[in-house]
Amino acid sequence: SWIFLSALLLILENYKRTENKKIYVIPPLMLIWANTHSLSILGLIVVLIYFTGIYLEQKKWDRKLFFVTLLSLGAFFINPYFIDGFLFPFKQFLIIKGGALQKEYIAELQTPFIASELKKQGIKYLLNPLFYMQTYALVALVFGIRFLRKKNITEGLLILSFFVILYLAMKNYGYFLFVSLPLIVKGADELLEEKKGRKIVSEEFIPRLRVISFGISIIMLWLTITDGLPVLRSSPYRFGISIDKRSVPFDAVRFLNGNKLHGKMLNHLDFGGYLMNNYPDKIFIDGRIELLDQKFFRKYFSSLAPGGLDNIIKEYDPEIIFFPFTKATGWWSSLIGNKNFRPVYFDGLAAIYLKNGSFPDIKELDALSVQATSKLNIYDMIKENKPSGINSFLNCFIKKQYYPIDEQNKATFCFTYGFMDAALAYSAEGIKRSTVNPNNIFYNLSLYFKNEGRMQEAEFCKKKAAT
Repeated sequence: SWIFLSALLLILENYKRTENKKIYVIPPLMLIWANTHSLSILGLIVVLIYFTGIYLEQKKWDRKLFFVTLLSLGAFFINPYFIDGFLFPFKQFLIIKGGALQKEYIAELQTPFIASELKKQGIKYLLNPLFYMQTYALVALVFGIRFLRKKNITEGLLILSFFVILYLAMKNYGYFLFVSLPLIVKGADELLEEKKGRKIVSEEFIPRLRVISFGISIIMLWLTITDGLPVLRSSPYRFGISIDKRSVPFDAVRFLNGNKLHGKMLNHLDFGGYLMNNYPDKIFIDGRIELLDQKFFRKYFSSLAPGGLDNIIKEYDPEIIFFPFTKATGWWSSLIGNKNFRPVYFDGLAAIYLKNGSFPDIKELDALSVQATSKLNIYDMIKENKPSGINSFLNCFIKKQYYPIDEQNKATFCFTYGFMDAALAYSAEGIKRSTVNPNNIFYNLSLYFKNEGRMQEAEFCKKKAAT
């Protein structure tokens, strides 16, 4: 949809300026778009905005564009589902508008204009992408209003319409950006030219502003490549082109397939898409949230609350439970005390539990089977000083960054089940590999040393965790 939207904007803008005949490629484009992605409805909105804007600006009907608009609308009906295919985008709109449970439970379907994160994070909110999304959106809104005041109706309607779409759900930010960014550049250029004529802005200001913008972009790009930005933000996402095992359960699914664990599965929503593509059996739930029955959807999310897993196990009687254990803590806490299921696999992201009596060849995890191979001494590792503060930021420019999410989660799993040797080994390995101070690992270690009665080490790790 990003590609089709950009192409459509380019065609319509060229037509508005030069009446280029390429406008007749729009109906075929809309036909392909309508059969490849459900947000093709955005294309129809854009065509209607240009038709309306040109009429209001020129005070006359554009017959060519009117004809193209009708053909584009007709293209929506040419799909395998006919009227249902045409109506499906409107069903999606009802979801993000707030008429469905998905709006309540799925973060990306919620509005970006919320202050809860600001209250929670304080000054750290300045590193939150939500802050920049909100700031940019408000700047765009100002330019949209300015376009309308200057009788540039098409530009104003484009920004305001997609601002409303963004307001409904933060997942629409990409579409808002593609539409608004060229218009903001155009509006800013016009504004600066006006100011320059009044001697408020010097002749050198605009070229300097472009150089500064380019420089900031290069810095952001480099910090993304070095993983500096995600590490400083404690984000799990990393730069690269290979499979990211912090985000998708690559190793866990390989364990399922390698051991021929095929049976009734209860899986977490986050893993549904990857399982569909890489696991041969039917799964419980996947990310196509627009298709989910509301009653089933509520039942699933109720299971994620503390104590909620038991109800869904009782109803569906799964043999395999597959989930991200540090995220779905409600499931995990229920399974830790559940004698009907045994843990058979874990890694830095996923855990697999099997029903007792099913798959008898797969043994339960124990201290011997999870023994880590690292020979690092934890008492030596906790004394290592990692860059922090401004030094940590500067270090991001020099070398590839690493935060030990994988080791941290593995250690957490082992601490929870009492596999202390393995937990300490994973913790030591994480401290060794980390390029920044691994606060969460030190926090876990402070609790471990406190339970062991080693108060000096506990206090030392507690201070490290707060650094």
